[in-house]
Amino acid sequence: MNWLLVALVTYTTSTAPELKIHGGLVFPNAEVCRSYLQDKEDFLNKQLSDRYPNIEKSIIQCFDEQSVKEMYRYMFPDN
Repeated sequence: MNWLLVALVTYTTSTAPELKIHGGLVFPNAEVCRSYLQDKEDFLNKQLSDRYPNIEKSIIQCFDEQSVKEMYRYMFPDN
């Protein structure tokens, strides 16, 4: 199962959190994903703030694809 980097972000203009998935990175397992995140966390946070300047808070973590799908179903039940 593939693992992805997922950021949960809140914006200064909204109270509802959003999920942002790093579309360019897919990892073969949790260990590789977490190692990459540990090494590149500052860079990844900078990428987020550059792309979405009105982010108030963000948390980046590794999740498997199935968990990401479940999060989307929970957060956006009408989609």
